[in-house]
Amino acid sequence: MFQNIPKDKVLEVVKQGPTYPSKIVKIVGGDTMIVGAVLSTLISTGDVKVSTLKIGGTPLYYVPGQESKLEEFMDHLNEKDHKTANILKEAKILKDSDQDPLIRVSLRTIKDFAKSFEIENNGVKELFWRYYLVLKDEAILLAKNILKETIVSSPVAIVETINPVKVEVSTVIETEQDSKPVRHRKEAAEKVVSSDDISKIDFFEIVKKHILSKNLDIISKEKIKKSEYDFVLKNHDNNEYIYCKSKDKKSINDGDLASAFVFAQSKKMPCLFITTGHLTKKAEHMMTKEFNGLQLEQI
Repeated sequence: MFQNIPKDKVLEVVKQGPTYPSKIVKIVGGDTMIVGAVLSTLISTGDVKVSTLKIGGTPLYYVPGQESKLEEFMDHLNEKDHKTANILKEAKILKDSDQDPLIRVSLRTIKDFAKSFEIENNGVKELFWRYYLVLKDEAILLAKNILKETIVSSPVAIVETINPVKVEVSTVIETEQDSKPVRHRKEAAEKVVSSDDISKIDFFEIVKKHILSKNLDIISKEKIKKSEYDFVLKNHDNNEYIYCKSKDKKSINDGDLASAFVFAQSKKMPCLFITTGHLTKKAEHMMTKEFNGLQLEQI
């Protein structure tokens, strides 16, 4: 079927600027299913990239180097995310802990326009967001100025939060996020692994065993990074769907809880938070005041 619509022909259309399948069909012919298949092939070879921003439920397709043109489509964000994107654009960078819970959630949603990074110094990490067109080196300098009262002169490690590998200031690594949901059949519940063994075993397998031990089915999963997964679970006893956030992190703060809780509310699902760590004092306080109904489980 691909012979009718050569990849090169589709690629030439995409090179004209961010676009979507129905527009490509008007130029090259065929139907959106075939064009979509061709685009998937181009994505796999790295010739085409795809946005998380959607127009009428369809993402934008563009070639590497056209990222700046995504700005033209910011108006298609919902009102809350559009406001957040504009705030970030004007500020260039934002310190995550200084933002209210809704802004924090929004920053994690607008992945085309908000890029996260951490500054680590003397074992203390601070999460920042940079507007996607702000150069990494510039963002690092701005963040260091914000933290100048707490950052000492020793070497500072800069870590992209979507990649667990630590690198020097001059290098920041970004990786693609595995966002495809995966279906799982219900398996026999297995004994939950003790916390002493967590560092020796894949985090996903530990969480999976814990979920199955509760007689819940994994309907879908999304890998955020090696130490963080999102799930949609189903309780067959009451046919209830549950949003589950899992994090392998020593300290869980109010921002961690807020992003999970607000997202679950937006999907009208109860929220289950599974972690290997402990709550900060502020997070414990917020659990009783702001996150009533959020179920926290430590493994």
